[in-house]
Amino acid sequence: MPLTFLGLVALLLQHFPWSVYRDTMTFLWGDGWPQHLERVIKASHGIFGMVLASVVANLLAKRLMRPSFEAPEIPSMIVAISALINFILMASARPLFVDGLGHGGMLHGIVVGVTTAELLRLVTRWRWLRVSDDPYVADSIYHHAVRFTPVVIVAGIVFFLIVELLGTLPEVSPYVLSPVVIWAQLQQTDATWVLSSVAALLNQAAWFFGVHGAKVLDTYGATIFAPVGSPYTNALAWRPLFNHFVLMGGAGSTMCLVIAILWKVRKGPQHQIAKWSVLPALFNINEAVLYGLPIVLNGIYVVPFLCIPLLFTLMTVAATELG
Repeated sequence: MPLTFLGLVALLLQHFPWSVYRDTMTFLWGDGWPQHLERVIKASHGIFGMVLASVVANLLAKRLMRPSFEAPEIPSMIVAISALINFILMASARPLFVDGLGHGGMLHGIVVGVTTAELLRLVTRWRWLRVSDDPYVADSIYHHAVRFTPVVIVAGIVFFLIVELLGTLPEVSPYVLSPVVIWAQLQQTDATWVLSSVAALLNQAAWFFGVHGAKVLDTYGATIFAPVGSPYTNALAWRPLFNHFVLMGGAGSTMCLVIAILWKVRKGPQHQIAKWSVLPALFNINEAVLYGLPIVLNGIYVVPFLCIPLLFTLMTVAATELG
């Protein structure tokens, strides 16, 4: 969360639209002040995927307790370090799998974190890989590092082989949704109803699994939307309509959720996250809500997270079509 909020603050300061503020920043720091904030954004959100791999692995390792509820079979910090190594191996072996270390690599970070924790849990049971099972009497960090080094190495090799195997799979074409566009345009109703709904569901589904929905739409949904700068047409979805009236408060229209939490939850972590998310949500920035509550991979929120933007989409298209 601190990394998320640091990036959010820098993003808001960089894009805050008030002319007096921007003129003041230019007067104080010169014309290049947005570039300085861009470095802060890259140093925080730019490593989001990589950090997420370690955080997910660390939290999952703490939950993978023995049936007798003793200490984890392997220290969670070692699992986190192993996940970081595996993420770097993945990025080095197959750069196409990881679109950078930031937002583009969030899903990969989650997958690497979960896979690393489960893989180490499995490999740790192979006693012949552990150097010693004797209790430590001095430095616990050194003891665990020596004890589990072969386990981490074997897990890294297995993970590398899995990545190489996945690399043989064919790439997804950026025109994968073209058949949907053609089918929608052949129907008796206006295609914008179907294509706008597909865009909303695709964006929400991507964000629910931790993938930046806007980047998914830019890569695989270009055929759904009318060309940039073109007027509204009922033959395709229209991106300005989608951005301004569907994504209120960011992906999932989370401004509604932030208001609901502030209204009903008077104290606790959810109230704090919602309070800190109000200003970013006004600018459609909601990573703090998505990863702070969290909404990502949270079954409690999946139905409203998918359905509310779809409802807003249909209402917006209806209002536009009715003039």
